Amino acid sequence: MEKKTIDHIIRTFFGKRFPKHTRHIFGQWLCAPGGQQEKIEAMAEVWRTIPETADEQTYKDWLSVAGRIGNRKTWRTGRTRLYKWKQYAATIVVLAFSIGMTYLVTNRLTPYKTIDMVEVFIPYGDTRYIRLPDETKVWVSAGSVLIYPEEFAADDRPVFLSGEATFEVEPDCDKPFYVKTHYIDVEVTGTKFTVKSYPDDLFTTTTLEEGRVAVAIKNKTSGRYLLIPGQQLVYSNREGSFYVHDIDMDIYRMERKGFLVFDNTPVEEILVALERKYNVTFHYNTSFYRNHTYNVKFMPGETVGEAMEVLRLLTGMNYTIQGRNIYINDKRR
Repeated sequence: MEKKTIDHIIRTFFGKRFPKHTRHIFGQWLCAPGGQQEKIEAMAEVWRTIPETADEQTYKDWLSVAGRIGNRKTWRTGRTRLYKWKQYAATIVVLAFSIGMTYLVTNRLTPYKTIDMVEVFIPYGDTRYIRLPDETKVWVSAGSVLIYPEEFAADDRPVFLSGEATFEVEPDCDKPFYVKTHYIDVEVTGTKFTVKSYPDDLFTTTTLEEGRVAVAIKNKTSGRYLLIPGQQLVYSNREGSFYVHDIDMDIYRMERKGFLVFDNTPVEEILVALERKYNVTFHYNTSFYRNHTYNVKFMPGETVGEAMEVLRLLTGMNYTIQGRNIYINDKRR
């Protein structure tokens, strides 16, 4: 992998908020063979701009991390200037946590070890439009990771998704396109569809807009399930069951344009979606809203303050916004 690509990945990751599963993937990539020295140098360059918040233990933690990446000696030479390491505390904590974990994507990339992989990390509060090597269009949502080969092989086009993305796949019957997630795999030849597979969510979904897709569920041995336009497959991550149903395509297209539309949805799910969109963290008593569901729609251009006012008028909740933290009181007006 080229140095500029490594620099881009590391600069994209640090200083932004990602969900836990994204940190796991980043940790695996960081420790993977190849480009160790470039990774260390890129992190050092980024970390020099981080405010000082660490201590002696931070330096020791970093030595451990650097050792697992590649070369401990690279950092021993700076030992006498300990104050330089006071800026790295928050980042070290993330790294130490990430590198100590394992993630499913490691084994899935095994068949493609000889191919350079492109890793796209999308932080909370952001979205990204990209084109794959075959000209497939992808709209990747906040809090997502998309991994794909720099060049597709001759017989298939696999990508690996953790999070949510909409695909507009270039047709090629001889070279099927696969979206691989934790719970399901989606096979297509040319179509428009959306896959939503956040590991912390209760459900994984595949929604078909045009064409046809075949969905393989990993804990099932009975083959694939074909969808037609206007259908959505919903898989329960907790129970291992699934169902297929027709959806309102007008609402689906609104969501593709940036609307957030909720129909009889628990408050907790609404707040998770708002966290991803606005890069905020909610603090509240989950048990207080456990049995409350609402119908609500948020506009694409609304600020977080405007969105919270909609929720206040709808639910009666009191809230306080402090930077990127939003505190919801248990008492209602």
